[in-house]
This record gives sequence, structure tokens and C-alpha cells, in this order.
Amino acid sequence: MVSRYGTITKMFKKLNIFRRRPRKSTPSKEDTSRVFRVKYSWFKELLASNTEVLNIITDMGEKLEGRQIFGMSYVRAKSTRAVFHTFRMVKCLNTLSNNKYASLYDILGKINEKIKKELGKKKEIPLTEPVLP
Repeated sequence: MVSRYGTITKMFKKLNIFRRRPRKSTPSKEDTSRVFRVKYSWFKELLASNTEVLNIITDMGEKLEGRQIFGMSYVRAKSTRAVFHTFRMVKCLNTLSNNKYASLYDILGKINEKIKKELGKKKEIPLTEPVLP
């Protein structure tokens, strides 16, 4: 006759509820420190690019107030710098998040194409009759 205790023991063995699970190894302090330094450097780069983009936006906003004269070369240069730093921000964010924001590259590419298209347009000046006879 099998005891009740023996039946329960067999049942738990079959269910494998109380099995010993291997412990996850904890990373060494050196590994943790290295990972922290790498992530911190990516984060600093992200913040630096963010600051640069904000400075570009502020500068362009001040120019639009009309107190200073600027040409299309200024607009093209600032736009190129803004796109570059935005790309760097996306790269840093994507690296920090283990590639969770890879779709941002496509979105940024589309925005960049729209900016290039707008900046590439040339204003057409219609031919008219001379003003002086």
C-alpha cells in the first residue's frame, strides 16, 4: 500500500515544481562598470546633439524675427546640421534601447527628403518689360 506522502511526492516530482533552477550569474563589477561607462557616453552624446538642435532652432527663430539678414545658404547649412544632429540623437537612442527605435531612421529619412525638396526649390522670376524706356 502506497502512503499518501509517497503519492504526493511522486506528483510533485512529475510536476517538477520544486526543482532547483540554476542561478543566473551576476555580472562582475568590472563588467557593470564598463556597461555603465558605455551607456553614459552614448547618453552624453544624445544630450549634446539635443542641445545643438535646440540651439539651431533658437538661432533660426531669431533670424525669422527680421532683425538680421540671411540667405538660403544659411538656411541650407543650418538645416543640414539639424538633420545631422537629429540622426545622431536617433542613433544614440537606438543604441541605448537595444534597437527598439530602428523605425526612426526611416522617419528621419523621409523628413530629410522633404526638407531637401523644399530647400531645392528655386524661386522663378517672371520676365517682364523693362521699367525704364
